[in-house]
Amino acid sequence: MGPAGRNVIGLSARYIWTGGFRELPIDLEASIDAGREIRIWDYGFTEKLDNYFRIDGMVYFRRNRPRYTAEWKLEIINLTNNKNELRTSYENATQSVVVEYQNNLIPLVTYRIQF
Repeated sequence: MGPAGRNVIGLSARYIWTGGFRELPIDLEASIDAGREIRIWDYGFTEKLDNYFRIDGMVYFRRNRPRYTAEWKLEIINLTNNKNELRTSYENATQSVVVEYQNNLIPLVTYRIQF
């Protein structure tokens, strides 16, 4: 687009769906008694967290000039704001197993010049 067809507007998307992380199960009763997290090593990585799902989207504008190229980009990671499980851990204050989640929606704005 533009004069002499030098400029580009683009859209991009990425879809990620994979199995969840595997981890050692937490022995809740032993953790409560010990006051710290106790994992059951005999059941090596038998527990599986929920599947990982994420959609990323990007829109960009590239201006091509004779001596340089400039690019403006807006990228949104985890466009659906899906809460993906990262790990479970024992929390002594509540004496329960809690789930930690990975990043929520992350917007990125970038500007790049290439000579």
